[in-house]
Amino acid sequence: MAEEVVAPTEDTVAQKKPKTRNAQDQRIADRIARSRTLLNRINSNPALAAKCAERSFDHARIQEGIALTDALQNKFAERQSALGTQNTEVAAMKQGYQLAYNAFFELRESSRIAYPDEPGSRAALGATGTIPTDSERFQTMVRAALLVAAQSPHKADLATVGFTDSKRETLSQLIDLLEQRRQLVDSAKERARQATQDRDAADAELMAYLKPLERVLKLIERVG
Repeated sequence: MAEEVVAPTEDTVAQKKPKTRNAQDQRIADRIARSRTLLNRINSNPALAAKCAERSFDHARIQEGIALTDALQNKFAERQSALGTQNTEVAAMKQGYQLAYNAFFELRESSRIAYPDEPGSRAALGATGTIPTDSERFQTMVRAALLVAAQSPHKADLATVGFTDSKRETLSQLIDLLEQRRQLVDSAKERARQATQDRDAADAELMAYLKPLERVLKLIERVG
């Protein structure tokens, strides 16, 4: 029941090896730190600030850089939070799946005991084939089996081997809870995707700002 993970969106490295999320996060964190260092250096050095102003990076434009850096920092943090929520929801759904799986397994085994020579009843009660690991397919299978298990004569036959009304109701509730958790996972994944897009957009804006600023600073270092 593997869940989709929000993938990095930067290009691959020159060697065409996929970048890991941790490496990408580190690059962005480094860019934020580099930007703050450069902008603080300019703000704390009036002579350097004057030279930057002569080359289009006046006080207003330096403030713009600070705002872009703050924006990226915020979007970076928001994405980290969204990913944390996604991981929490995925873990909860996996736990919910396991609980429902265990309850459904008891229904399957009870059906096999109650109907040792009736393949039709076994199939109707979900006691044949494999149990899907995909949560939606699993829910569909279990709900169909529960409908049959609640009808005569299956209801009474299953009760005689220990699968009571109470156990059937518990399984039904676990399936409902699993669906709720699946929806929470979908919502969390969508928020993580959006947070990734927002972070990448903010990162692109800061990169576009830093490139000319860094060229200006290199020029100042060479010619004064």
